[in-house]
Parts: sequence; C-alpha cells; structure tokens
Amino acid sequence: MQKNLIVNLDEDYPEPVGTPLWGLFLFFLVTIVGFFIATILVCALNVSCRELIPTLNNLLDSPLVAPFVIIAINTVLLLYWIVGMGIYFMTRERSPYWSKLQLLSSYATLFAVILTLFVFPFTSWNKNYANYLLILIIGVWMFFNLMCLKQFYRHEPEKRILICHFAIWILYIFTSGAYAVLRIFFQQNLSAILAIEICNGLAIVAFLAVAVFCIWKMKIIIKF
Repeated sequence: MQKNLIVNLDEDYPEPVGTPLWGLFLFFLVTIVGFFIATILVCALNVSCRELIPTLNNLLDSPLVAPFVIIAINTVLLLYWIVGMGIYFMTRERSPYWSKLQLLSSYATLFAVILTLFVFPFTSWNKNYANYLLILIIGVWMFFNLMCLKQFYRHEPEKRILICHFAIWILYIFTSGAYAVLRIFFQQNLSAILAIEICNGLAIVAFLAVAVFCIWKMKIIIKF
C-alpha cells in the first residue's frame, strides 16, 4: 500500500530565500542597456531605419527594431512597479496617506499604459494624445514618492537623497513639458524631440535608481 508523502516546508526550508532588490535592479538595468544597444545596432544595419532620426515614433514604426524597444519599455515598467511596491511597504507606517496615493498612482500608470496601447492602433504615435496621460501620471507618481520619502526620512539625515530625487523630478517635469510642446507644435523638429526623449528616459531610470538605493535592503520572498 502506497503511503502519502508529507513534506514539511518549515523544517526543510527554515529560512526562505529572498532576492535583494538591488540585484533585480542590476539585472533590469543590464537588460535595458542590452536591448538599447541591440536597437542601435539593428537600426544601424538596416537601410530604411538608419535613414530616419531614431525617435521613439520612428523606432516603433520599424518592424525590425520595434520588438527590442517594446521589451526595453516593458522592463522599465516592471522595475517601475516593483519599486512602487517597495516604497509602499517601506513607508506605509510612517507615511500611510502618501504611501497609499503612491500605490494607487502605480496602478494608475498601468491603466494609462493600457489606454495608450488601446488608442495607438487607431492613431499615429505623434497624434496619440493618450500617451500624455501616461507622462502625467508618471510625474504624479514621482511626486508621491517624494512625499513618502520626505515623511520616512523626517528624523534621519537623508536629505541628500531627497534633494537628488527632487532634482530628477524637476528634470522629468521640464523634459515632459518640452516633449508635449514639440510634439504638438513642432513635429518636424525630430532632432530636438530625440534629445528630449533621451533626457526624459534617463530621468525616469535615474529616479528609479535612487528609489532602489532607498529600498536596496529589501528582499522579494516567495513563500509556500
């Protein structure tokens, strides 16, 4: 007669193994940079792609380059969501109000992404005004993060982190406003649009990097 096998996970695995967030960030950063380099190489080797200025609109219109760009963007969004959850769990006791708003804005960002992707097939990218909602919500999310960290570090000498975060947020707001103006009124100035897109993307990654520095001691644990 066959006996049932009972496995006591608590005895076999007394300490759950966790993955530190800084390790995940390093992995995501390498992934983003890797696909960014792959995008440049593939576009440089393709005649139709390299003849155009590599703005986000033109890259997404290229069937060869678009998959690399989409994977890189998805990686940034995944890191964005993980950072948002980490900030929420770190600050929810000291800043219950702002941490909840930060968490809600994280989910609102996903909604804005879905809306942007839903509208995109019916319009060209430069006329897809739904993406301005995404840009706005990311800026709001950054602001809520600033308020969460301000409350969390109110009794600790961590003002340099807040100053750095605030400076990056100002850069993001400035580049987002410039991007909207260029897209609406100066669509033909693709060189300026490309420069603004690069600065805006670097601001997002830099903001996430500073946020990861705040929560780098946290771990993601999967427990059964």
